[in-house]
Amino acid sequence: IETDKLKYLSCTENLYKFSIAEDFSTRSPNVGREVGKVILQPNSVSNLMFEIIDGNDLDMFAIEESSGTIVTSRALDRETLEKTVLKIRVKSASQLISAICQAEVKLEDVNDEAPIIIDDEVIIISEDAPIKEIVKTVVAIDNDKDQNSRRKYSLADDINGHFSINADTGAIYLE
Repeated sequence: IETDKLKYLSCTENLYKFSIAEDFSTRSPNVGREVGKVILQPNSVSNLMFEIIDGNDLDMFAIEESSGTIVTSRALDRETLEKTVLKIRVKSASQLISAICQAEVKLEDVNDEAPIIIDDEVIIISEDAPIKEIVKTVVAIDNDKDQNSRRKYSLADDINGHFSINADTGAIYLE
């Protein structure tokens, strides 16, 4: 065997690492956004075909068959999938030569989830309740991540100045 005539395919990275922002709205996704590109070491093999063979269980991604460019194929929602590793097969037109590349795709969080108050209990306050007393602490959850999940509390109506709220803790005070 003459080794200088052997042809092979090899990825330029052991693990490609890409990140892309999630869609702000899953109702009107921005489909077709470029995520990244799988690149091979220089070779003399022509007419290569790229295909995703694993890691795309939710069908969020597609790959351009001739270029190796990974694109979005449906709405990206970080709350559903934070990251995935796509396994990509690259093969020659004859299918005699192939390589497997892996691409990690992380979804970046955008502030797309509204906080939800989880305790909407009605409270009753007696007329002789002490002033500056905490009468209720509001608790809310936000499924966003990191700084996008920070909550600030405010009152829609302080009922003529009779109530105040701690913007950080949600504690409601009688004034």
